[in-house]
Amino acid sequence: MIMDWLFLIFLVPLILVPIVLLCGFAGCGLDVVGTGVFDAAPSNLNATAGGTDTINLSWKDNSVAASVFIVERGPPGGSLGPVKTGVKGVASVDNPPNEGTTFLYDVRATAGAGGVPTAASNIVMVTTFPATPTNLAATAVDASHVQLSWTNASVNADLISLEHRSSPGSLWNEIYKGPAKTPPKPPPASITPGGNDEFRITAIVKNGFDNNISKEVRSIPSAPVAAVTEIPITPWKTAFNVPLTTDDPQAFNGNTIVQRIDAVHITNAGAKVRITLHGSTSGNLVIKKVTISQAAPAGQLWNSAADLTEVKSGGVSGVTIPANTPPKALDDTNYNLVLGKDIIVAFDISGATATDGFTRRATLAGPTMFSKNNTAEAATQNRSVNYLTHAGRVHIVEKIEVL
Repeated sequence: MIMDWLFLIFLVPLILVPIVLLCGFAGCGLDVVGTGVFDAAPSNLNATAGGTDTINLSWKDNSVAASVFIVERGPPGGSLGPVKTGVKGVASVDNPPNEGTTFLYDVRATAGAGGVPTAASNIVMVTTFPATPTNLAATAVDASHVQLSWTNASVNADLISLEHRSSPGSLWNEIYKGPAKTPPKPPPASITPGGNDEFRITAIVKNGFDNNISKEVRSIPSAPVAAVTEIPITPWKTAFNVPLTTDDPQAFNGNTIVQRIDAVHITNAGAKVRITLHGSTSGNLVIKKVTISQAAPAGQLWNSAADLTEVKSGGVSGVTIPANTPPKALDDTNYNLVLGKDIIVAFDISGATATDGFTRRATLAGPTMFSKNNTAEAATQNRSVNYLTHAGRVHIVEKIEVL
């Protein structure tokens, strides 16, 4: 019996020492509730977005005992908390709220029920897809152009991207990228008359993340929209067209400019107008307000008739034309342009600096431009007195079209 105990006394170190050495190298030890062995923390956590509310997670299991996992989530700069427990295997799918939003993730292992969670894995940052814009439409402008419009579906997207392909199955090419929250009206897109052109749209979170890599995170593209032009298109007709070729050395910042165009130069009539403006090559042209009207039948030559109508750009008052840029078409405007009447296009010129009021002009017999400093009377029918006269000149207005 004594020999048995002596045998056990000598045997125990032979058993415990390898276990201690093994645990020392493997990182294991008894947990605080005595249910088993501590798990080692998971590693190599990866997180990729699969949709507006889908994050696909995978990691490496470093445990030395059968383990289940805890998935934790939190906002950037905040604390992480459990969103999934008892996860078996080394992959999981989380469904976080909010499209186009960045989240942090980590994973911990536990050794069965009551097991103590390990330290966290590496933390990854990932952004869900923004919601795809809806109601993309390609409305024919003429036989070779369509106007694209859509409805924003994402509250978190920064940009939208419009893509075009010449036929189904061909490669997509980005043709426009602009702000998502207050989208401007993109220029008409070119198509092949009678062709099979298609368009699609995506939303973009500009500063998103994919496994800690900063990148643009894009929505799932919309379904392709065909550019249908078979419907009859009434073409715009030119009512006035005088290319502006000369910079005016005078900056008209703070002026109201009234451009009177004689009836003899108006060649077509219509119930809708589109006005194209041309700025300077040497300075910005910043316009606070634009109006069109018939000239008043009597009184001062710079006064307007009662049909005074504002012309907007991108749906808002005013427009900025940077120096040395192509002519700028304003919004299509419901206005009844008739033949035989002198036309007035009036501008309130404004800007942050004294050089924000440069214009371009052309010489043309008949039209006369009037200007007055420290005035904002573009939308005033009966304007004040003492406007300066600039005879035989056309300023800013390069073209007027009618429909």
